[in-house]
Amino acid sequence: MKGRLTRPLGALGTAMTIVAVSLPARIAVASEWGVTPILRLSAGPAFHAFQPEPVEKAVTQLAFDVRAGAGFGEASLYHDSFQVMTELGYSYDHFGSHLFTFSTGVGYGNFAWALFYHPRFLVGTEGGHTVVGVRNSLGLHVFNDIYSLEVGHQLLVAGGSFQHDVRILLGLNPLGLLRFDPAYKAIKFLLNGFSN
Repeated sequence: MKGRLTRPLGALGTAMTIVAVSLPARIAVASEWGVTPILRLSAGPAFHAFQPEPVEKAVTQLAFDVRAGAGFGEASLYHDSFQVMTELGYSYDHFGSHLFTFSTGVGYGNFAWALFYHPRFLVGTEGGHTVVGVRNSLGLHVFNDIYSLEVGHQLLVAGGSFQHDVRILLGLNPLGLLRFDPAYKAIKFLLNGFSN
């Protein structure tokens, strides 16, 4: 059994090493930065599987986020580049939490898709207690960040106890459509003309 696993694991390790060594040469920094405004509405299930004590509420609850901010990356629609996304917002969980969130995520991609790591800092209330915490998520953002899928682990400290959940959020950012708006393009053209 050990011999059967050694070869595939060795091949997987070799492939991962080759990718890790070649990836830095492929990562590009944007030659001309573009900005995407963000007003994101996200919703999905939050799985409260690791609670400190038995609770009366169901372990799966609706989670809802509203966030505003901006994304920065390559102005060209089709060139891959390093990207940054900053968001400030509000997060509600039917489990009873009301949280303010802040995040500066980093990612890589282009207009069609971008993969991000989002570390979110959280502060708010739950059941009369002040809570603080973090949410670490991986996000897939497509079509100029109009649509997103985010999967993350959230840790809250409330009343001296730790609460964990895993959440899957589907998001919609209607401001991503501005890139296709002729007025937006005209304003951007004028601004670029004056800056030269």
